[in-house]
Amino acid sequence: MRSLPARLRIPLAALLLPILLLWSPAPASSLQTVTLDEGAFRVMVGGSEVGTETFFVRRSGEGAAGQTIAYGEVSLELPDGPLRLEPAVQASGSEMGVSAYQVRVVGGQQSGESRFERESNRFRMTMQTEMGERQREFRADAATVFLDSHVAHQYWFIGKRIADGQRQIPVIAPREGAQFTLTVDDAESDPVTIDGNQVPANRYRLTGQGGERMVWLDDEGRVLRVRIADLDYEAIRTARP
Repeated sequence: MRSLPARLRIPLAALLLPILLLWSPAPASSLQTVTLDEGAFRVMVGGSEVGTETFFVRRSGEGAAGQTIAYGEVSLELPDGPLRLEPAVQASGSEMGVSAYQVRVVGGQQSGESRFERESNRFRMTMQTEMGERQREFRADAATVFLDSHVAHQYWFIGKRIADGQRQIPVIAPREGAQFTLTVDDAESDPVTIDGNQVPANRYRLTGQGGERMVWLDDEGRVLRVRIADLDYEAIRTARP
């Protein structure tokens, strides 16, 4: 797969530095780092398996000083060509409000990098592609969740909002440049079959722009399965969390 030219790369250091710190050995006096979820999904489009997604969600610190990082790598072979995504979310505080988002895309019409930075009540987006640089602003609600198409693990933040009692969740779809609200229906018990074993899960139906989405969460809010009808997309965990 063709790499993005170096001249188009937005520096990742500011956003990924916390990730590197979470990976690095820390002295005993440092704040404890906790893995909230980690694993892999197998991804299907049109009923055929097309690739995988690996990810982790980690938190360092507590309360207002806490930082949560969600990072994933998605590698797909879609009908219109290969697609690789590297999304990273940085969320702050006990409510895990998103403070920054960045995604690197290789493949298809959208090869490039996009970065969103929280500035008061706005997210400022900077997108760089082979066509040049573009900037735009989006509203920043404290509960805003970033949901990139063909990325399953980001629904972990939907689970967090549901656990906090929210049923109207503001969403930014970064690669589509769209902002909308998803409405969450009441949970229904619906186990997920993972590696031949049934795992208890709660299924939530999300409706709004982009059609119906279904997400299955375990009792700890970890994502087990995601289905998006409009994309004919489905992601299922490869192993029980």
